[in-house]
Amino acid sequence: MKIIHIISGYLGQGGAERLVVDLAEAQAQLGHSVTIACLYPTNERSLQVPSVVKVHSFGKTKGVNVKLPFAIKKYINDENPDVVNCHLPALFLYMIPSLLRCKCKFFYTIHSNPIQEEPRLWVRIIRKFFISTNKLKFVGITDKNKNDFEELYGVNGKLEVIYNGRKSLGKTLIFDDVKTEIDQYKTDSNTKVFIAVGRLFEPKNYPLMLKSFAELTSENIVLLILGFGDKNQFKDITPTNVHFLGAKNNVCDYLLCADAFCMSSSYEGMPISIIEAMSAGLPVLSTNVGGIPDIVEDGVNGLLCKTQEISDYVTMIKKYLSLTQVDTKKMSEINKATFAEKYDISITAKRYLQLYQETK
Repeated sequence: MKIIHIISGYLGQGGAERLVVDLAEAQAQLGHSVTIACLYPTNERSLQVPSVVKVHSFGKTKGVNVKLPFAIKKYINDENPDVVNCHLPALFLYMIPSLLRCKCKFFYTIHSNPIQEEPRLWVRIIRKFFISTNKLKFVGITDKNKNDFEELYGVNGKLEVIYNGRKSLGKTLIFDDVKTEIDQYKTDSNTKVFIAVGRLFEPKNYPLMLKSFAELTSENIVLLILGFGDKNQFKDITPTNVHFLGAKNNVCDYLLCADAFCMSSSYEGMPISIIEAMSAGLPVLSTNVGGIPDIVEDGVNGLLCKTQEISDYVTMIKKYLSLTQVDTKKMSEINKATFAEKYDISITAKRYLQLYQETK
């Protein structure tokens, strides 16, 4: 099967981009011809793409490009793929000429809350037209994602659900250096290490996390935040027990050195970072938003914050600190087992391939 994944952007460090790279690699390893096509050229912050996957860039620059939709259509016609899988909402309008004129199968993965993913009513009307003609098949990443999409668009049974996946994480060659680095942030061997992973932008709601940890400076804990962005925007609210480490290519090493994973997002789809944390066996402590309760069961493999209030987030952290070693070990084992059973990228890849083949 010849597959093209088209994504708006440049393959940056976001969760959707990470999924696309992993998914393309897994599908290629199953014997398919796979290309990732990006609107923008890749750069030094782009994810590394394995050699088994081809990469194409349309060379877009900032601003409106009226020729781009037709360049995409020509590219698809020239390549003549069996399947085009689209990702991220900024791409949709550029795909309209291709949807109207190209003969391959089209799929569109919705990576976040459907309303926030596409707030424009007129664009949703166009989408609904393509749904009604069966020219475009949408894919959701959580059950909530599916329910919200079908309610918003007034359609039933039109969204398939395929959970996000990730490659199983392992130590890199610099794991020991990372362990030494993290030990420097600890007060002693009993210090609990919390880790958060994600870009430093508004939807991740880092002020909630920072202000909560400011209430916990008397505890023997430290929070390490990994992600691209300007940490100076938080300089006035960052307590002494929190450290920004920047973006890392070896996130797995940091996860494997931590005790628990934290998230404070105001909305989410199905975070790749949580799936990575599960692979590493970390209990997940998070706000109860989006598709997170589909993968984190409160008190079973992690803890969920009742509201997005500082007091509740602090309560959640304190509840984790009160757990016994037996409790946290059980959470760790459940997350590792659940990852292997449901969220390994090989499972996700096979589900997409099955959908491609079954869709007429």
